Amino acid sequence: GTVRLFAVRTGKALWRLSPQAAAAAALPSRGERVHLAKGRATLHDARGAPCGAVVVGARARIALRLGTRLVVGFAEGSVEIRPLAPRLARRCGAQSKTTKEAQSSAPRLLEGTPSATVTALAAGPTGTLLLGYASGLWQVAEVGGGPPLLEGKVHGAVRRIWTTAKGEVSVLSEVGDRQRLDLDALQRPYCALLRQVWATAPLAWERGVAVERAIPRGHRCGPVSQRGRP
Repeated sequence: GTVRLFAVRTGKALWRLSPQAAAAAALPSRGERVHLAKGRATLHDARGAPCGAVVVGARARIALRLGTRLVVGFAEGSVEIRPLAPRLARRCGAQSKTTKEAQSSAPRLLEGTPSATVTALAAGPTGTLLLGYASGLWQVAEVGGGPPLLEGKVHGAVRRIWTTAKGEVSVLSEVGDRQRLDLDALQRPYCALLRQVWATAPLAWERGVAVERAIPRGHRCGPVSQRGRP
């Protein structure tokens, strides 16, 4: 009952969507930009009023608030995910975790980031994060961790990266180079996506080989005739 995305040439698993992950994707569709000055990140509430600040250090170059998390991009290319303290999150209008949960959620670094200044950040679909760098590299990463799901490169430093209304990732560089990538699959309901996969590529990855497989009998996303009565 899990949808996986593989790289065709290497067979490497890039992304997966389980029913639990689909139901738990709680990131807002748009993150909130954060003002950086003198090593501090100033957060704002929905009305645009300052609601608190976090020390991030002089090497921080860009930051984005995603609900109860602060994403910070640094000059050397690292990207850090920091949970906000429950009191600060509530002041800023975010639905905070309990104190016990917040204390157990230590800051963490994203994997696979390049050695280039982070120049653009944005919230992507279904719990993903969009990143752009001064080298022209851009990435789609999962906020929960792991290596980048997808990446590409434009000519010139990435100036802006965002998700369009059609579910595409759009990238714009400082010299006007553009790229677009269709990520509509990440925003579709779990069963709708799984049915599309069954219809267009009814394959399973077994021992490094793609093998044709029928729809699993009794699967909740399968035909009604196979599921039986609810």
